[in-house]
Amino acid sequence: MLSKQNATKTFILFYMILNTWNNAYASDEINFVAAKDAASSINIFAFDLYKELVRDKDASIFFSPYGISTAMSMLYLGATETAKEEMQKVLHYQNNNHYLMMNLRKTLQLKINHNPLSNDLYETARANSGTTPSKLLIANAVWPSINIDLLQKYKENINQYFDGEVIQLDYINNSEESEVIINKWVSDKTNNKIESIFPKGAFNLGNLTRTSMIITNAIYFKADWRFPFNKSETRQDIFYGIDGNILVDMMKTSIHGIKYSETETFQIVNLPYIAINCGMIIILPKEISLLSTIESMLSAEKYYDYLASGIETNVNLFMPKFIMNIDLKLSVYFAKLGFKSLFSSSQNNNFNNMLSTEKGMSINDIFHKTFITIDENGTEASSTSAILLQILGAMHQDVAYTEFRANHPFIYFIMDYDTNTILFMGRYMGDI
Repeated sequence: MLSKQNATKTFILFYMILNTWNNAYASDEINFVAAKDAASSINIFAFDLYKELVRDKDASIFFSPYGISTAMSMLYLGATETAKEEMQKVLHYQNNNHYLMMNLRKTLQLKINHNPLSNDLYETARANSGTTPSKLLIANAVWPSINIDLLQKYKENINQYFDGEVIQLDYINNSEESEVIINKWVSDKTNNKIESIFPKGAFNLGNLTRTSMIITNAIYFKADWRFPFNKSETRQDIFYGIDGNILVDMMKTSIHGIKYSETETFQIVNLPYIAINCGMIIILPKEISLLSTIESMLSAEKYYDYLASGIETNVNLFMPKFIMNIDLKLSVYFAKLGFKSLFSSSQNNNFNNMLSTEKGMSINDIFHKTFITIDENGTEASSTSAILLQILGAMHQDVAYTEFRANHPFIYFIMDYDTNTILFMGRYMGDI
């Protein structure tokens, strides 16, 4: 009989892209230092938001710090100085954040999609699967109402720094068509993993009827394991969830010489992806009760220390395969982090640096949807963010192996290793 204590065992999974930059692909068009500066801001924000999302909650979460920060950066580009100060405190932006984010986007896409480390492993994987073993798609768009006149400079900056498009829609007279257009854009840009950001009829309900402009970001990520799990080894096993035990499909693999370390309180392992120097970092508390303690200690600085701590070790790894879809409305969390005037209808000049008139805008809501699947072959993850704005008045060898059994809740990150950008972050509790 399992004790109540065993039934609530928890672990932390750090899930990341570990991607080594190849100098052969560096160019004068990409400032790598700027890319890392952007990543630094994103990571600090990631841990701030994570702590708010998990506060007093035992449920699974999954979100994209990179995606949210990118969408907010497009808004920041049109903000007044007063609004920028508020955004800087919450999002940890620098004044030239749009330039930093541009270099980060170009760095990430170049490294993962063009695969500077292309080799026999990569080509064999592509031949065997018939698809590309790694892919990263990033898309951005601004959707103003037909009665909103954006400054030409703002539209040019959206294109230059975010490779984004500006598309006008009639939210008042053709709300249903507007909804369909944006949802189709989301589906296309996330490789159909997220079918929509807005539910059907949303623009005719509540605050959405006052929508004057929407800013969207979408991300699609795919990578195959360097050491794929053997499907014949996958067995149903117990996952010790927070609300009791459930049966899951538990994958198993034995890997020789992967990065591993441990402290008095947890184990850390790095499970690499194929050919592109990417990997998943998993942190497993040694005691059941340590999850919340470790969560409270999480920070960008400590995270960097964890990344540098691994040594090559043989590991028997057990982890569940799963699919997760998460839908979040982030306004309340941004308010707790420090957004005050940006949601206020009395502050009518927050984003006048994007408008050709002085109508004024405030944030109406922030929507965020994510998808992730982990199986024997690898990982797929997607996110989309939508910021809704309104006009005022109107989101292997035979030697000893260390066992690493991920059969209880965990936290995970998808991350680019060179820039340390946290693309995705979440917690799996076995409830989905």
